[in-house]
Amino acid sequence: MAKKDNTLPIVIGAAVIGGGAYYAYKKGLFGKKGSSAVAAQNAADASLNNLQAAADTTQAAQAYNPLTNPNSYEGKVAFIQSDIGTTPDGNPGRSEASATNKAFKAKYGLPYGIISTSNIDEYVAMVKNKKTLSNSAAATGTSNARLVQAGKVVNALKAKYPSGTKKITWIDNAASLTLLKKDALGVYRSIGKALPVKKGNVIPVIGQNVLSTGFIRFYYQLPNEGIVYFNASPYSITIY
Repeated sequence: MAKKDNTLPIVIGAAVIGGGAYYAYKKGLFGKKGSSAVAAQNAADASLNNLQAAADTTQAAQAYNPLTNPNSYEGKVAFIQSDIGTTPDGNPGRSEASATNKAFKAKYGLPYGIISTSNIDEYVAMVKNKKTLSNSAAATGTSNARLVQAGKVVNALKAKYPSGTKKITWIDNAASLTLLKKDALGVYRSIGKALPVKKGNVIPVIGQNVLSTGFIRFYYQLPNEGIVYFNASPYSITIY
């Protein structure tokens, strides 16, 4: 008996199936959803995108918040304020009577003048190194002892230089002395400049007085600025 040839029906069937598939492809029927389902999916996608955008915006705002940035001036002030117990708003005030300057002076002193952009790093270092008045007194003698030492230095300076320019020698580690100037209200404020010193440097001064904290405030003639001031510990200098 001859074997029946099924080739033609198979070819025809494949053609039919292929034609149907091509038709469905052309009509976009593969994976096609109803219009309501598509709209719902689009809305869900848009909602997710909005949530992500809001999260990105919040994250960016937090990243650029100066109060939480340890490298910004406001962030450094807030760090100090958190240590001395005042509101960490990044604003130290503009006088010694402000809450931040007053509290800082009570705990650490204000050897570089009121807190400002020019001395903020020095004050941050004092906080980090715990150089409170009490700790400083323990390290270099009591406050009274520092006052006595300051008096001795000033008296010796006056004795050697009765008038005119006097000379002192820096005997401490290298430092950057904040320069101050008295404003119209009599408040000593930083001029935004510093006097760099290192061990052995001789500094000419034209006057001095002892502060209640035991530091000595020296008068210094600065070209183009006139008379300015800087504070120094009596343990950091000697008579030249």
